[in-house]
Amino acid sequence: MKRTEREDLLQVCRMRARVAKAEVSAVAARRRAEFEAQLATIYSYDTDDVWKECHESARVATEQAQERIAKRATELGIPRAFAPSVT
Repeated sequence: MKRTEREDLLQVCRMRARVAKAEVSAVAARRRAEFEAQLATIYSYDTDDVWKECHESARVATEQAQERIAKRATELGIPRAFAPSVT
């Protein structure tokens, strides 16, 4: 292999390396933007029917448990301020 051929080959390798580095930077920027978009998304319980139903059933169960706890605390003579609770 002649000296000029080696230099040409090295030049091609360097150009490919620059292209690869630029591609890596572009992919990193795209992934960073996607990640930031996911972080910025706010998921609320009322945006989905299943979540809304689960939230409502949990709220009802919590209220029922709280009523039972309060009733039992009254039976045991525990003042309301010191009675356990479910939230």
